[in-house]
This record gives sequence, structure tokens and C-alpha cells, in this order.
Amino acid sequence: MQKGRGPELTTIQAGYITMTLNYVVGVGGWAFDRSEIHIVEDHKTVEVTLYIADNKGTVVSHTAFGGSRNPGPDGFKSAVTDALTK
Repeated sequence: MQKGRGPELTTIQAGYITMTLNYVVGVGGWAFDRSEIHIVEDHKTVEVTLYIADNKGTVVSHTAFGGSRNPGPDGFKSAVTDALTK
């Protein structure tokens, strides 16, 4: 379990999401794009759009925001991962 300021919650691991997307729609059947990264003090936020194609080539998308307070370059990766897990 992950502890934070609010109630205790569980999260889905990013590796599991990647594995499941690859299994369901195939490698290359999905992609994501991130927006410009915004930094306010030590908090990094990004907007990430996930694109998924079906077997007929129809693409659907979902956009979510992610954030991280991790210092350094790993903070950017954590923000993108946070958005993808939503």
C-alpha cells in the first residue's frame, strides 16, 4: 500500500499497464504523447494522452494529468508514469 496525505490507496503498477496494453492491443497498437512539462517549485506536472487503435485502425484517446515531487530527471518520468496509471 502507498501512504500519502489522504486515505491509504493501492495503485496499479506502470509495468502491469504496459504489459496489459501490449497483450490486449499488441505491441504498436498503442502510444502516448506528453505535453510541455510545467514546474512550480519542486512539483512537476504533465498532460499525457494515451492513444489506442483497434484492429480496424480506429484510434481512441484518453488524456490525464500526472505529477511528481521527485527531484532531478526522475521526477519527469514519475510525472508521466503517474498520468499513464490514471
